[in-house]
Amino acid sequence: SIVTGDTKTVEAGSADGIFINTAGIGVKLPGTALGMGMIKPGDKILVSGTIGDHGLTIISQRKQFSFQTQLKSDCAALSSLTCKLLTETSGIRFMRDPTRGGLATTLNDIAAGSGLDVEINEANLPVNPTVQAAADVLGFDILNIANEGKFITVVSPDSADDCLRICRQDRLGEKAVLIGQVKSAKAAPAVELKTKIGGRRIVQKPYGRELPRIC
Repeated sequence: SIVTGDTKTVEAGSADGIFINTAGIGVKLPGTALGMGMIKPGDKILVSGTIGDHGLTIISQRKQFSFQTQLKSDCAALSSLTCKLLTETSGIRFMRDPTRGGLATTLNDIAAGSGLDVEINEANLPVNPTVQAAADVLGFDILNIANEGKFITVVSPDSADDCLRICRQDRLGEKAVLIGQVKSAKAAPAVELKTKIGGRRIVQKPYGRELPRIC
């Protein structure tokens, strides 16, 4: 069975007259078995490109902020690239798009769902300089900003280089980067960021109202 559904909750009187829901129906690729239960210590984490582009673009348009270099959403259809990864490589454990709540939420979901720690390197995070500058000016954490044309995948160590090569050969994955790894949990599963100056901090899910709300 294929079951899909979506709900929208907005403040009273905030609906502008129409909500559009979409559903995609496809065929499962033979031989694929993805899920958080497949993730193991030592697995690598790959992000397919720069983060934060979509969310910062949306809020700059809504609030009419102008920056020296124009921001551009990363909206894209990723099925061709993800299917290529699944059919031409082995060792892919899990794959998801970092939309609402950004990279921080997706990584925390991976940690909670797998029962393992996630460690990422700040120096490896792919961020467009204009997007980073806009986030700094507006006071946003780039890890919490929504993306619409990127995906995160957890891959086995021996397939990480192949996955990276395939991504970088595709226009939609040419800025793909390995940003971290999965480790055995010391206590409660958590996401830890190794900063550029050598420190460490826990990355939590964003709390409060998402800014900007993209849907």
